This record gives sequence, C-alpha cells and structure tokens, in this order.
Amino acid sequence: MECVIGGWTAGQGGRTKTLGALLLGVYRDGKMVYSKGYGLANLEENVPVTPQSVFDIGSTSKQFTAASILLLEKQGKLSLNDDVRKYIPELPDYGRKVTILHLLNHTSGLRDYLTLMDLAGINTDSVTTDEDALQMIFRQKALNFAPGSDWLYSNTGFFLLSVVVKRASGKTLREFAAENIFLPLEMTHTQYRDDHTSLIVNRALAYDVKEKGVGYRLDVSYFEQTGDGAVHTSVEDLLNWDENFYSAQIGGKDFLAEIQEQGKLTPELRAKIEATLEKNELEDLYLPYKPKRRTKASIAREKGLEPLRRCR
Repeated sequence: MECVIGGWTAGQGGRTKTLGALLLGVYRDGKMVYSKGYGLANLEENVPVTPQSVFDIGSTSKQFTAASILLLEKQGKLSLNDDVRKYIPELPDYGRKVTILHLLNHTSGLRDYLTLMDLAGINTDSVTTDEDALQMIFRQKALNFAPGSDWLYSNTGFFLLSVVVKRASGKTLREFAAENIFLPLEMTHTQYRDDHTSLIVNRALAYDVKEKGVGYRLDVSYFEQTGDGAVHTSVEDLLNWDENFYSAQIGGKDFLAEIQEQGKLTPELRAKIEATLEKNELEDLYLPYKPKRRTKASIAREKGLEPLRRCR
C-alpha cells in the first residue's frame, strides 16, 4: 500500500509533478487499523497531510443533510411526504406536488441552481449565499420533468433541504447537524462551513493546475449555502460516523434502515430506463453487483495515468 499510494502522490514514470493529496483510513471492527496522509495540505507552507487533516468532502456532504431530515422526521417536525412548499412557500407552484422525498431521491425535476448560475454568468468561484441560490431557483417557472417521473442529480434539491431544516427546526443546518449528529458522535473536527471567512484548524486546501500546466492555484469553495456540500471533516471523525451504522447510537435502527433504503421508481420511470438501457446494463441495475475483473494497469489506463511500477 505504501509503495502504490506513495508512488501515486509523488509522481509516476519518473515524473516529478505532484499528482495530489490523499488521506487514507482503513477501519475494522470499529477501530482504525491504518491511517496515513500523502501529499501536502498546504503548498505555500509545505504542510503535509496527516490523519488529523480536515477536508472539504464536497457532495458526499449530502448524506449528513439526508440524516438531518430523517432525524427531524423522527422528532415529528416534518414528513417525507410533505409538499416542499409547506416550508418554502416562495417556491413556484408547478401544478405538481414536489415532496421532501423527491428532493432526497433526486426525482423532483427542479433545475440545478449551480448550472443556472453558470448560464447566468455568475462566477461560482466567488462568494455565493443562500439568498443567491434561492432567488435563482425561485425564478424558474417550470420543472425539467414531472416529480417522480425521472431521475436527475440535483444540487438544488439538497440545498433546499438545508432550508427545510432551518425552517422546520429553527436552526441552521450547521447548528442542527452539530447538535444532533457531530457532537453526539464526538466528531469534533466536523462541521458545515456556512461562512467563507471562518477558520478551520488543520484544514487541507484544494488546488488546481494552472493553465499551461506550470504551477498551481488555490481552488477552494467560497459557497456559504449548504446542504448540497460544505461539510469539512477528517478520516478519524468519519470512523465515528461509519460506526453509527452498526451501533445505531444516532437515530436508532429504524433511522439506519431508512437512510439506506433505495428509492423506488415509478412504473413510468422504470419503463423509461428499461427502454434506454441495454440488456447487460439492466442486469447490473436489478441483479446483485458482480465486480468485473480489472487489473491495476487497466484502471490506470482508464484514468489516463501510466501504470505504477510493481512494488518490491
């Protein structure tokens, strides 16, 4: 493992260019059996990645938004079948009921606000807020499709869930998740970052290669809206979250069953998917997953990388 991952972060095939940073944790029986950071968390200060480094986990933040909604359901403050307009009446009436469950399952038909911002010429590398996102969504007079009739990955849905949390609980998603998830599970380095000026101890910064491939530039999010992203956490904290799927400390067994339940397709959506998928893809969709035989070399080629030299 040390040879493979160390080679990936340090460069391949004699290349000296750093390929990135990586924080790896291996859990077994509720314990961390291996953890190590590779690469740099801060290029300017030459700070290495360590098991205590805190990363922006991007869209995988959505699981904590979903968990917050399900905890509010357990508290009796909402129902997954509620019309979203019960909590966000400013949302246009599209003639079809858009439910909280539709938002969770990416089947609402609501247009993606990040795509809309790009189309509107808004620089999404700059500071954006809840109000910016809401106003973009409220201006949409139609849906991409009738709720429940199709599936389309939606940042809009999960951002709106953060607004539902705030209006149903009286607390921001940052506050609610801290009180009901992160603190009880002792995830002391985990938070929703809803203020672009806030400081985070041990934060790993993100970078992108400059044009022409010479040097790097800072590439961090200045979004202040949450729900679809914005969680910052460490591999050590995520161990506590993973362990909750066995201990049911937060939410209980019913909560765990619900958060892992697959969304159900409407007959129309299922027929549409089946009409567009080939037979082998349908088998992958409905049958237990069977991994295809892949070699390290083939995986590297898929990613456009040179295969790593064999570790000795």
